[in-house]
Amino acid sequence: MKDGFTQVPDQADAVPPDLAVPLLAHAADAIICADAEFRIRFANANAEQLLGYAPGELLGVNLNTLLPPQSRQRHAQMMQAFAQLPQPSRQMVERSAVTALRRDGSEVPVTAAIACFQWRGELIYSVQLRLHQSALYDVMNFFSRYLQEQKMLALLSAAGSVVSMNPFGVQFSGEPLPVGKAWLGLPCWQALSARDAVRLANGLQAAADGWAFTTRLLLAWAGRDGEVEVALMPVVSGERSFMIGAEVKQVAHTV
Repeated sequence: MKDGFTQVPDQADAVPPDLAVPLLAHAADAIICADAEFRIRFANANAEQLLGYAPGELLGVNLNTLLPPQSRQRHAQMMQAFAQLPQPSRQMVERSAVTALRRDGSEVPVTAAIACFQWRGELIYSVQLRLHQSALYDVMNFFSRYLQEQKMLALLSAAGSVVSMNPFGVQFSGEPLPVGKAWLGLPCWQALSARDAVRLANGLQAAADGWAFTTRLLLAWAGRDGEVEVALMPVVSGERSFMIGAEVKQVAHTV
């Protein structure tokens, strides 16, 4: 596959063959290439980080696995129809907002640019992913809902300690005046299963790294037994100073 990213007939001398893959590997965007069967043949480090995979773990994974289950059939049909168009090399969209599924089952909003081309008689899909701007919240917008909403809203430091929390969040957490304390150490999280505790810790690390994270967890706490939805996102304050915004709400199930 390595040579496949270097042999463009009308630009054969534009990029030395031994530079093409390193350029893709270190690109700012997350880049994934898959074959006609949607098997991933290349994924750079940013793709692995964005989607929560270890180095090399994405290779051989079906591209549709990176989408929520309800989106997979439609996406596969759309990609196949796109590949039937007559142009040998083309771009599907400039940037389209989609939801990607991370390895731990959490979802992250991204923008995607998709292209396909023929390489040595083989169809190749190229996907470029970038964190969607909806995942970056200005700190003032975050706090505009601070008092009104019946959910936990907390502003955390990059290290995960509580900087501020709305009144509902203080009541929910079970910890009076939790400012300066580790968010993951709040009493409300002590009832989580080991699996969900790891998922929450991974989400906090993802947000500290600049990625948005959402997941649902089972929580039995202070009479609020059931499922909660947790969203963690980078929050911009001033000159690109990052903190972490945390939202927690109960999920209402209908029968």
